Amino acid sequence: MSLTHVCKWTEHGWTRTTAFNEAINHPGGTVSAESGLFMCELCGQNVIFTDGRTRDRYFRHSSAEQDKNCKDRTFSDSESYSFRASDCELPLKLEVLSRKNFELQLGLPPVPELTLEKHRGRKIIISSPDNQSIRREYSFERILEDRVTYLPAGNIPCEKYTVTITPPDSRLSYFWPENTGGIFSDGTLFDSATGKKLPYDADVVAGHDYYLLTQCPVHEKYVRLICETSAPRWYVYDVCANFDGDAAKFFLNYHCRLTEKPADIIPVWPVYVKKPYLLYHCSDKVSFFLSGYANPAVYPAANIEKYGKVFTVNCKERQQIIAAGRVKVLRYIYLWKDALNYQSDIPQVTVTDSSGEILQDGEHSKLPKNRIIRVKTPFDGYALKLKDGLTVERYEISAGKITEIDGIKAGFCVEIYQGLDLVWQAHYVRADSESYDDELYHTLKMCRGDSVVIPHSIGALSARMNDYPMTKNFLYACIRNDRISRRAYNILIHRFTK
Repeated sequence: MSLTHVCKWTEHGWTRTTAFNEAINHPGGTVSAESGLFMCELCGQNVIFTDGRTRDRYFRHSSAEQDKNCKDRTFSDSESYSFRASDCELPLKLEVLSRKNFELQLGLPPVPELTLEKHRGRKIIISSPDNQSIRREYSFERILEDRVTYLPAGNIPCEKYTVTITPPDSRLSYFWPENTGGIFSDGTLFDSATGKKLPYDADVVAGHDYYLLTQCPVHEKYVRLICETSAPRWYVYDVCANFDGDAAKFFLNYHCRLTEKPADIIPVWPVYVKKPYLLYHCSDKVSFFLSGYANPAVYPAANIEKYGKVFTVNCKERQQIIAAGRVKVLRYIYLWKDALNYQSDIPQVTVTDSSGEILQDGEHSKLPKNRIIRVKTPFDGYALKLKDGLTVERYEISAGKITEIDGIKAGFCVEIYQGLDLVWQAHYVRADSESYDDELYHTLKMCRGDSVVIPHSIGALSARMNDYPMTKNFLYACIRNDRISRRAYNILIHRFTK
């Protein structure tokens, strides 16, 4: 049977193709799987394009494939694929501790209406069938009710992790599947911003940073070794690749595909409250936008109505799982039908100055260092630089990437938005001489044009600059050079002889 879910790398990324089109592009001979030209979208492995000697040319799997679990079948884009609650793996996080050590942590998402008092005395055991020494036991009191709880799972990677609750509770096992895939010895990728492991066949985005955990040394221009352990030896690389064919083949070796539009499921309607891996709603139908190439699914099974990239789920049950996947589940959300007596968390943003010092929101009389602030957010958004309530400049913010906002002056306001929510705001006011000193110093430094000889009389101005140390140092530097910009000279005379 010919494969029809086959794609090839083009300047636009992985693009679906057909045997008819490729017969024109490759008029003679077999195209081997080793060429890396064609990939099966169902299992992410390279496939063969036959030579057409005995029948019309077609795509087929290679007998030398490592993973032979692909069903060699296709389904239309309008179909949903079925899955079970156990297909949703728990998040696995990599934390690099030093140049010689790292730690793996297994995440337990929050459970709706979880009452810790009711579960007091229960134990959570993290283990692995691959390594009997990997066994961690935790008290249930460590679980957080409103966010993912990450529990250390050691620094010896395993191919599989198991979570056991004692005494068992079927309700907890619905949200916390017993088995979670672990680390491949030939390499597993993690998102460096969150530290979370990418699922099999995940999408990676050019320009974003990733961690590669592997037992095999890697020599590529876009990887950098950041951690190396011994006994057993593991390597952690920082990876940041361009959008090109070489990078696409590199990521494909680790069962990930390079794309500009990663798969995601984004709730659209009705009003909802979102927590990590949880979405509270009070409707019989919930609509989502499906980003990238993936297929939606729901558990327990329910009708899915598709309208292009938007799909609507009929919510018969109080609790359901919405997933998007191809070979495996890429994204999933637990739906919880209830009255919306919940409060949504404000996305946590990181704002620093140019030296990395954390900046708080609110009113400030001191300008940030070098008049620059740097913003990192968990989601796409934007920032506004305003003066007197009017927008001076707008900055687009990409999730996980640092956006630099420069030219901050007294009287300016900076606002940061995630979606339509204002999540951070700072107003820089003229309140003391330090703000004037900083602004005046930078103004003098930027003065260009013809210069004049410093008159001796200007030295008397320095006595009036005790509250302006930066401006005073600028003046002393000009005195030592015996010259000063004419414009800077006029600004100083006007400012300090009033």
